[in-house]
Amino acid sequence: MQRSIRPINSNLVMGESSSLSTIFDSVPFTGIQLATDTTMLPESMRGYAPIIRGIAKTNARVVIKQNGYQVYQTYVAPGAFEITDMYPSGGSGDLYVSVEESDGSKQEFVVPFATLPVMVRENQLEYEITSGKYRPYDGGVDETPFTQATATYGVSSSLTVYGGMQAPRATRRYRRVSAITSAS
Repeated sequence: MQRSIRPINSNLVMGESSSLSTIFDSVPFTGIQLATDTTMLPESMRGYAPIIRGIAKTNARVVIKQNGYQVYQTYVAPGAFEITDMYPSGGSGDLYVSVEESDGSKQEFVVPFATLPVMVRENQLEYEITSGKYRPYDGGVDETPFTQATATYGVSSSLTVYGGMQAPRATRRYRRVSAITSAS
């Protein structure tokens, strides 16, 4: 059984399923799982894209190019601006930002950009908590109780931290813990 929990962009699964494979290998289980479902986010907020920050002196048009192609355009009011709704580009390559002021002047700057599959947007949290009994793919009888938890958090526009824990409840010998950072 699966239920969507929209206020927290998550799915609750009860019964037979498999854990997610973002950090650890996927594990088949019979039990319960609560996990982020990024398909509940607007399309422009799925996947990793950096936040572009700048200052416009006048009303201005902001154009962002990557690998020679325009990937984003918007208009901003005078003052500090922040672009948080860029679609993920699917590749790496520096972002060339042009701020075209209404008085005809132009500011240009480069935002270095490279990504790893685990990166998430600034202040975005993705998680999974699974608890149940291991369910072998081959139909065997090993039903070791276990708990697995993972989390990924965008600390800044260029830094993601992620980690997890996997522990069978039957023994204390086989606990796995992982904590990793990734930067763009």
